[in-house]
Amino acid sequence: MIDGYEDEALISASELRRVAGNISLMTEHRWSSRYPDFPQPYYISGRKYYRLGDWRRFRANRLNDSAPAPPGRANRRATDEEPDSPISAPSKNSPKVGTAGKPRQGNLP
Repeated sequence: MIDGYEDEALISASELRRVAGNISLMTEHRWSSRYPDFPQPYYISGRKYYRLGDWRRFRANRLNDSAPAPPGRANRRATDEEPDSPISAPSKNSPKVGTAGKPRQGNLP
């Protein structure tokens, strides 16, 4: 973990994503665009790093703030398909349709 490091330490972007709850690269990008207090990256030899103290402040502000936590994989919940959804799974009796929108020919199931 990163608890033993000073606030001035730099951590790689992949390490930041890991300690943030295994968020994706896209979530990191969204947070940096959505939240003005998200840490600014430092680029060294083309690689992205973050100051650990900046991340700790961001995390503490988000946890203590009344605003909802940044969205990420951990915040998503698995749900079944909504019953009123306009798109639903085909039923067993639905005809098999080929790529041209015509029923398939032959002995395919």
